[in-house]
Amino acid sequence: GGPRTFHPSGINKPCADSVPTYLSVPRRDHYTFAPSYKPVHTCRDRTPVLKMPYDVSKMTGKWKLGGMSDNFPAIMDKMGVTKEEFEGFKTAEYNMDMRMEGDTMVAKFTIFGKTIENRRKLGVEGEDVDLNGKKRRVTFKMEGDTLVSVHPDYDGKGLQVRTVRTLPDENTFHETFKAGDLEGWVTAKRC
Repeated sequence: GGPRTFHPSGINKPCADSVPTYLSVPRRDHYTFAPSYKPVHTCRDRTPVLKMPYDVSKMTGKWKLGGMSDNFPAIMDKMGVTKEEFEGFKTAEYNMDMRMEGDTMVAKFTIFGKTIENRRKLGVEGEDVDLNGKKRRVTFKMEGDTLVSVHPDYDGKGLQVRTVRTLPDENTFHETFKAGDLEGWVTAKRC
């Protein structure tokens, strides 16, 4: 259990006795080289242990809905997903092919016989295309062991949507959505 960790000395070896203590340590942001802070675990000997970055490739595979917060249907409605589309998503299995090419994330998504592919340079606002062909501005970035996306104007009326993705284990991914004033979550399980 818990996040994979490694010694900052470059050993890239898990710390077997890390404890869930979090510290702020100065570091340089990987993409902008701006000073920032990152939470870390510490080993029992108090050596800081950084959390491994989000591994995009672990999202590759066949998935289905695992669970959701009670208000998740309201979030989807706010984001313009129809009740019929949402009912279909609840039972559908879908394929994702995710990879990094340098600092560009490539995401290929197949569901309901449709396939879309988006290429996003991390830390730079770009454009996503959804299954219905709608284009939206979005910025993706890594924050520790999470993958975060921010749509500054999701619906063309100023709705800001922030999604934070985590990989709790090899067979689960978790997304927390904040759409305007609503916040909820959904999980997917590997088929």
